[in-house]
Amino acid sequence: MAPGGSDSSLNLRLRRTVAWMDAALAALGEGVVLLDARSHEVLFVNEPFARMVGGERIFLLGKRLEDVLSLASASGAPLAPADLPWAPPRRRGQQGGHTYLSVSAEAPRYVDILANVFDWTAEDGKAMEQVVVIWRDVTERRRIEEAVRVHAAQVDATNKDLEAFSYAVAHDLRAPLRSVAGFGHSLREDCAERLDDVGKGHLDRIQAAVDRMAQIIDDLLNLSKVSRAELSRGRADLGELAGRIAERLSRGSPGRDTAFRIAAPLVAEGADAGLMEIAMENLLGNAWKFTRGKPGALIEFGAEAGPGGSPAYFVRDDGAGFDPEYTDKLFIPFQRLHGRGEFEGSGIGLSIVKRIVEKHGGRVWAEGRPGKGATFHFTLQEDAA
Repeated sequence: MAPGGSDSSLNLRLRRTVAWMDAALAALGEGVVLLDARSHEVLFVNEPFARMVGGERIFLLGKRLEDVLSLASASGAPLAPADLPWAPPRRRGQQGGHTYLSVSAEAPRYVDILANVFDWTAEDGKAMEQVVVIWRDVTERRRIEEAVRVHAAQVDATNKDLEAFSYAVAHDLRAPLRSVAGFGHSLREDCAERLDDVGKGHLDRIQAAVDRMAQIIDDLLNLSKVSRAELSRGRADLGELAGRIAERLSRGSPGRDTAFRIAAPLVAEGADAGLMEIAMENLLGNAWKFTRGKPGALIEFGAEAGPGGSPAYFVRDDGAGFDPEYTDKLFIPFQRLHGRGEFEGSGIGLSIVKRIVEKHGGRVWAEGRPGKGATFHFTLQEDAA
């Protein structure tokens, strides 16, 4: 092949390669700029960059990059020439990766900029230093992040307002409820001879309703207190706490045929002992309630390897259990999977457990089958594991 033909073929291949590279860089979606490291003269730009700065590629070539766009910090403060991400002094390799505000386009845009300095040798053998600048538009991402932040702040404020309202309502309900209970007691004591069986039955129902309402109020106040409480982290022996609670439960029903199997000692680091005692009282009390009437019932407390190797504690019983289809409802206030005629309770205890566990940075979940018992698992400080 003639030398001319060889050069022509080589030029064709080079042009094709350049065209392919140009098409590939245009498809990236990120702005790419090639600069002379000393003069900051634009040697190449891809189409996405031209769109980001609101210019035409042909008019950007040969110009200094800082002459065709204006950058500010993410807070809006203008950048000095020495603070530009492609300005000297530079080290080899990737630099930057910070967010800036580009005010060159019609609407200011937030951009992440990454500058990469490298050397190459020109055709005349002269060493050249160039900078590749990667330009990523993150305006929409920042808008979404800000919207999420604002929404989270609004939800947090709403939750605090609801907790304050619940606390105030529950607290204010105590006085009239005591009055109702007091008048009911007076009727029973002072008017017993004038009340027939129907009247006494009405009084019994009033007293039962008062007791149920008092329990709901106490649970609401406890839920509010737990939500507001500040963690006092330390060492808490959950096994020792469980043992004390089990002893109290057994002492309250001396003839009951229910056994406890508790792993002790079982020390949790970074736990608030006071809050964990409340959580354990609710979990073990729950197991105690739902094993009532089962001969030879067993309630267990222990720990096993959890997510990431952190301990996962559990309270297991072989009592009434629950339909796993409704597991998500267990930790929602006032949601009950059993009727009041079967088991007492307000439906708030497990919500309190969830709040306490989440305050510690952990999570709680449950497994169960109707008539086969239930197991409640919880972790503490999962993020720290």
